[in-house]
Amino acid sequence: MSKISLIIAREYNQRVKKRTFILTTLLMPILMAALMIIPGVLMMMDNAPKREVVVIDPTGQIAPKMQSQEKLTITATTLPYEQALKAHPETYGFLIITENTLENPTDLELYTRESATIDVENALKSQVRNVIYNHRIAQSGVEGLAQIVETLKPSMAMATFTIGESSAESTDSAQQSNSGLSMGIAYATGFALYLFILLYGAMVMQGVIEEKSNRIIEVMISSIKPFELMMGKIIGVALTALTQVGIWIVLGTIGMIVAGNMMAPDVLDAAAQANSMPSEMAGIMNALTNPSYIWGIVGAFIIFFLGGYLLYAAMFAAVGSAVDNVQDTQQLQLPVTIPIIFSLVIMMAVMKEPNSAMAFWFSIIPFTSPIIMMTRIPYGVPVWELITSIVLLYGSFIFMTKFAAKIYRVGIFMYGKKPSLKEVIKWSRYKY
Repeated sequence: MSKISLIIAREYNQRVKKRTFILTTLLMPILMAALMIIPGVLMMMDNAPKREVVVIDPTGQIAPKMQSQEKLTITATTLPYEQALKAHPETYGFLIITENTLENPTDLELYTRESATIDVENALKSQVRNVIYNHRIAQSGVEGLAQIVETLKPSMAMATFTIGESSAESTDSAQQSNSGLSMGIAYATGFALYLFILLYGAMVMQGVIEEKSNRIIEVMISSIKPFELMMGKIIGVALTALTQVGIWIVLGTIGMIVAGNMMAPDVLDAAAQANSMPSEMAGIMNALTNPSYIWGIVGAFIIFFLGGYLLYAAMFAAVGSAVDNVQDTQQLQLPVTIPIIFSLVIMMAVMKEPNSAMAFWFSIIPFTSPIIMMTRIPYGVPVWELITSIVLLYGSFIFMTKFAAKIYRVGIFMYGKKPSLKEVIKWSRYKY
């Protein structure tokens, strides 16, 4: 067994057998699900107190027709604002209707004793809009105009298809897609890559710092080369990450397929009763019940996660070797983490325009390609772009590993001194 294999086995077994590894593997899917579900549940929960708004309407044409709601009480008055303020000392707010409001609905003013909430503003605007709408319908003199207008409003649904080489002359072989689903998958996978690359890259850095501070590394260097030690540590943590992420991916994929198959009969039954299925929902159901689509996303995620991790892990290992404790890593760690953070920032723009020039170049540049290319893949990416991105990513890992190894060779023997970024770069120029 080679020396690198021994280091890999040590790193892998040391981490996989820890209780924290088992707990995080089991609890992380629950935590991620909670992070997606709980905000939605909290948004649906109505914790707003009941408020009263006095509607000051000297015309008497709007306020009397506004109705109180469960959390909003409407009180109509014709008193001027100053008198109404004194007459209702505990009231939440005052909505002022003017003589011109019927003709100019933008002529509204709301005064509140505390910060106005978006729910209150929307509720008041909606009620005033409905009153003015009904007034204009009545003023038109056309009988049944409201019903006519409603029947003229069409309900829209649009199916989207991606034209491939095989479907250039026929629509029968075009692949159905859904931009909403693509955006959801792009955001989830892009953010997961950002999280995992930082998490496991920092794990490599932390391991190097611990071994260096305990002087264990001095004993190990006597029988193994620094480069072999660094590579063994990086690959060992990579296998740990793949084990953990692989378990999450398998469980998540099975859950998506099962959920898709469980939802499909209900959607089809509802569609049969309505004699139609919304085309957007059809696109989502086709994707969720298509194993090749799901496993294609999973395969791409693994490839770019592994490539991104290996690239950044080499740099994190170099940073860890240059310092004696975690507190000293901030200055050196910043240049490493900036490209990852930048990738997350531009990810939202890429989701809107996945085929733009910006999206293309940042999905090719190795430091941003893991997150940006994974963001583009759900929308469909030409094969040559995918291959180019992968080749450059793994090629950059090899180059960066050689660069980081030079820093690692010097850094692991440095104690008691916090090197500057300029000094660390100087180490990389040493010849061996």
